[in-house]
Amino acid sequence: MNVSLMPSKPSAMLVAADANLQTNHERLLVELQALSSRITAVNEIAVAINRTLDLDEILALVGRHAKWLLDFDYCGVCLCDVGNPRRFVMLLGTPTHQAIYEALMTAVVEVAIRSKQSQLIQDEPASIQTWQLRSRIVIPMESEGEILGTLQFASTQAHVYTHEDLRIGYLLALQLTGAIRNARRFKEVSLLNAQLEQAYASLQRAETLRDDLLHRIVHDLRNPLTTINFSLNLLDKVLNRSHQGQSGLKYVQRAQRAGQQVLNMVDELLDVHRLAHNELQPDLTPVDFSLLLHERVETYRSQANFEEKRLALHLPDDLPLVVADRELISHVFDHLLANALKYTGAGDYIEIRPVVQENFLCVYIRDSGAGIPVEEQERFSDGFVQMEDATQVSIRQGTGINLTFCRLVMRAHKGNLRVESTPHQGNTFLFSLPLS
Repeated sequence: MNVSLMPSKPSAMLVAADANLQTNHERLLVELQALSSRITAVNEIAVAINRTLDLDEILALVGRHAKWLLDFDYCGVCLCDVGNPRRFVMLLGTPTHQAIYEALMTAVVEVAIRSKQSQLIQDEPASIQTWQLRSRIVIPMESEGEILGTLQFASTQAHVYTHEDLRIGYLLALQLTGAIRNARRFKEVSLLNAQLEQAYASLQRAETLRDDLLHRIVHDLRNPLTTINFSLNLLDKVLNRSHQGQSGLKYVQRAQRAGQQVLNMVDELLDVHRLAHNELQPDLTPVDFSLLLHERVETYRSQANFEEKRLALHLPDDLPLVVADRELISHVFDHLLANALKYTGAGDYIEIRPVVQENFLCVYIRDSGAGIPVEEQERFSDGFVQMEDATQVSIRQGTGINLTFCRLVMRAHKGNLRVESTPHQGNTFLFSLPLS
C-alpha cells in the first residue's frame, strides 16, 4: 500500500508560542534600544557638564537634559556643604512649589544621606495634601567618602519608577558627583588664588612703603651728616692753627673718619636703592682692567703689610678691555678686597687673579681666612645677608649692604657675583663681566 508523506500543519499551540516568542524578542529589542538611548543621553550630559566648572551652569545643564532619561514631574538636588545647611535646588518643576517640594523630600533625602543608599519609593500613601509626590528616587552623591548631596526625581503618579530607572539615575549621579567635586575644588582654588593675589598686592605695597621710607630716611640723614663733616673739617683747621688745641685734634680727626664712614654708607644705601629700582644706569666705557686692578691693589698694599698679610695680584699679559662703569666696578672690587682683608688674620694670604673664561672676564679674589659655613653660602643671594652660626649669632659684622651693592652692580652689567668657600680653608669671591 502506498502512503503519501505530507508535512502536517503546525498546531495552534506552536503558532501561539512562536508568536509570543517573536513578541518578547521585539519587546526586549525595544527595551534594549531604549536603554542604549538612555545611556547615550547620560554620556552626552556628562560631556556637557564636564565642560564647565561653574556649579550653577552644571545644575542647569542637568535640569535641561534629564527629561530624556526619566519620567518625572520634579527633578532637583540637595547640596551638602560642611558647616552649611542643606540647600535644595529644583532643577525642573514649578518654582512656586519649591517650599512644598523641600518639605516632602527632606525626610527621604536625610535617610539617603545617613545610609548612603539610594531610595526608591513606588507608592507614597495618599495624604490630605493636595500636592503629593507618590513616586520618588533619591540617589546620594558620594565622593572620596564624603556625601556631596543627593539627586532626586519625583512624580505625582504611583509606580512610575523601576529598578532600571534607579540604575540610570545612579549613572547620572556619578557624573554629576564628579562635576560638583571639580566645581568646588575650582572655587576653592580660585578663592585661594584671590587671597594670594591680595596678599601679594599688600606685600608689594608694604615693600614700596618700606623702600620709600628707607630712601627718605637715608636721604634726610645725608644733609646733617654733611653739615657735621663740614663743621669737623673747619674745627680741624682751627685746632691745627692753635697750639692749645693739639690735645683735642686726635678726637676731632677720629670723629671726622667716623662721620665720613657714615656718609659713605648713606651714599651707598642711596646707590643700592637707585640700582634696585633701575634709577642708576652704568656709564659704560672701555675699561683697562690690568690698570684698574693694579691701582686698587696698591691702594690696599700698605694696610696688608701693616697687618702682616700677603697680598698678591696675578695679571696675565693679554687681558682684554671690558665695557663697564669704571667707578662702580672699582667700588665692587674695593668692597670684596676690603672684606677679604677684614676677615683674614696675620700670616694669611689674599690673591687676585683675573682670567678670561668663554665670553666673560672673571676676577677671582681668594683668601685663606676662616671660610663661610656651607648652610650660610645658600643665603648669599639674599639681600642684606648676615652670616650666622648655629645659634643665629652673627659671625660677621655689618649689614650686608656692601654685598648687596656688589650684586646689584653686577646685575646692571649683566654679569654675576658668587662665592665659593670651604670652612676653615678660605673664601673665593668671583665677579664676572661679559666681554661682548
